[in-house]
Amino acid sequence: RFSGSCGSSCGSAWMARSTRLMRESGADWAVFLDADELLLPREGDLRRCLANVDADVLLVDRFNVPLTDEGLDLPYPLMPWSYGQLSLVVDPVPELELQVDANPPIPWSRGVPIPKAIVRPGSIHEVMVGGHDAVGLEGVPLRRERARDMVIAHLPFTTRERFETKVTNIGRALQSDKKFFEGIAWHWKRWAAAWERGELDEEFRRQVFTPELMRQLRADGAVVTVPEWFARCAQESSAA
Repeated sequence: RFSGSCGSSCGSAWMARSTRLMRESGADWAVFLDADELLLPREGDLRRCLANVDADVLLVDRFNVPLTDEGLDLPYPLMPWSYGQLSLVVDPVPELELQVDANPPIPWSRGVPIPKAIVRPGSIHEVMVGGHDAVGLEGVPLRRERARDMVIAHLPFTTRERFETKVTNIGRALQSDKKFFEGIAWHWKRWAAAWERGELDEEFRRQVFTPELMRQLRADGAVVTVPEWFARCAQESSAA
């Protein structure tokens, strides 16, 4: 795991450092995950998932796990036999930045974050910021595939205390450098502004999925379990 992404100058340093560490690892594959992300191979075996991949870059879908009134429903241990207890938000929301201020507000994690990449180090010139993609060696086009037998569960919200710790760090980073997240992470800047106004409790409450919202999203197929998502991927592969 490498550190998270940031603004333009910091982003360049992240790319250079991550690319160097990847090359020095001697690994066949490099997996890019943040501390709040869980990679879930369908059968629990990452090696098996990668064994027959011909691509240089494998793009893995990444979905938010909803925080409800009862807290984060994360099964333990998280194994293939318990994947059915883990919900994912799989349906994107257009113009999410505007929707989070709706009445009632739409939780930020109602959206769908962009995928993460698993790459072959020997084919890569540089890893992109955040590990979302990569640039190939000069004159060598990268082969890309979308993974259908693994998914990343993203846990953006767990507890009020952890949210405060995260947002406090974001706020301090912005206080030291106003351009630290230039052009990216609008939600981080939003939360930092709430922290400065003393409105962090209200902002955290906005992230909770009400029982009514969860029922509606499940009925619409916007929230599914991990096995349901794999079944959907299998249907798409058969149709193709």
